[in-house]
Amino acid sequence: MEHIAEETGFSRGFIESAAEDSTANYSLLFNIVVNRSLHLRNEPSPADMVFFAQMKIIQNIAEQEECVIVGRCSDYILRDRKDCLNVFIYGDTEDREKWVIERYGENDKPIRKRIADKDSRRKTYYSHYTDHPWGMPQNYHLCLNSSALGEKSCVSTICRLF
Repeated sequence: MEHIAEETGFSRGFIESAAEDSTANYSLLFNIVVNRSLHLRNEPSPADMVFFAQMKIIQNIAEQEECVIVGRCSDYILRDRKDCLNVFIYGDTEDREKWVIERYGENDKPIRKRIADKDSRRKTYYSHYTDHPWGMPQNYHLCLNSSALGEKSCVSTICRLF
């Protein structure tokens, strides 16, 4: 996030919201007006600027050192690298609910709605920037069910493979 903020000049808060949801903080009318105006001038939207900076940074980091990158369309961005292991970790709804509550706490929105909304934004974001469906096994070298295997086993499996 820090590298992307430096690269784009946007605040960390904006980057965090734009990273998986380019329209989260704006009204539909605002997005239509801004995106139409930028399109007519052949300029990238702020969300596009964040994505392209993020892509450049991910490529640079992967080129310079061993790393673990979570999300950010990194499986797609680094798809041509032979030294990359793309892993999708998923879990059962009940385990995801527990994890979200432990990490982010409760709020007014029902937990299943929070998860469904986040997944929907991830799918839209990933599809927009990659032209591929999010979470499809063929996009990854390995898919692991953390509910069945447990977090430690997932980490151990990944480490043994790479």
